[in-house]
Amino acid sequence: MFSNINPYVCCNQDEFRDEINFLRDITFPKLRERLIRLNVNFDPVLIDWTESNDLVRSGGLLRLLLTAIRKSSPFFIGLLGHQYGPHLTDSQANTLMFSDSSVRLEMNWLEKSYVIAAQTGFSSVINEQTFNNGLLEHQINQALHDSKAYPFYRFYFRQFEYFEDLYSHLPIEKRKAELRKHEAESDLCDTKIKHLKMKLAKKGLIIKYYKSLEQLNDLIYDDFIEIIRVCSRSVESLSRKRYRCPRASLAREALEWTTLEERRRRGDLIKLHKIQHDQVTFIYGDQELASYGLDSPTDNTRTCHKAIERLWSATQLFYKPYCGILWTRRLSV
Repeated sequence: MFSNINPYVCCNQDEFRDEINFLRDITFPKLRERLIRLNVNFDPVLIDWTESNDLVRSGGLLRLLLTAIRKSSPFFIGLLGHQYGPHLTDSQANTLMFSDSSVRLEMNWLEKSYVIAAQTGFSSVINEQTFNNGLLEHQINQALHDSKAYPFYRFYFRQFEYFEDLYSHLPIEKRKAELRKHEAESDLCDTKIKHLKMKLAKKGLIIKYYKSLEQLNDLIYDDFIEIIRVCSRSVESLSRKRYRCPRASLAREALEWTTLEERRRRGDLIKLHKIQHDQVTFIYGDQELASYGLDSPTDNTRTCHKAIERLWSATQLFYKPYCGILWTRRLSV
């Protein structure tokens, strides 16, 4: 079961301003209050930005967003409407594609953002297939790299009835004028947002539709409660499973490794030994062990690269060189 759930919220900022405020003020606090009773920390990643922000103007936005998606995995919330959002024009995209990929003074914030992201680990941002994608599509593509996380992704498509109900009190001409503001920016954008939605549907991802903020609230709340229930059932079934070897099963019970948490702690001791003996290659630098956040003597042991010192409390680690197996032994305290 997950002890921390940090879903990344992906959407066009200007288009979904009402949804962002509603989720931040109503839905997420409600979910956080419910899940904390189940010992689950719910802390969504909702990056609020504007073009006037210093980070955005300097070109660091896309790198920030894609990095946040990677760290929030496997949880992802996507909100899609009828607009495609910020994107490069064909001329801008072609210039980036065939230039020396360096940041220049004449570039706008979006061009800088693409170049910096491509230079800092997200090279797929600028290639023949994706160089004219918009900010929204780049974020979704980053999430789609991890197909194992698809069961935890949730996409919510806003239906146009949302605005028809919102402006139903206005005179006809005024209503039409307001509705036009929420249509696709151009024919090209209309085609691209429809293509993006179709791509998500073809991948079999979970997609739901809403016509009001209240409906969106209920959908997200119910979905994440259900995710926790499914994970809880998985943990319970795992804790009841016995090892294939009867001797190993008896040893587990004798050492009181009867829960998933206890077995994670044992696994962390083994991993710690590998780290101390240079048997682990760090990929992204600082990493977390499986029991991070648990009340465990091995909690948060991967916060440095080489030397690690821990107080073992009631657990001792020893090694049998003749058979190459690492064992843990419970000490009396």
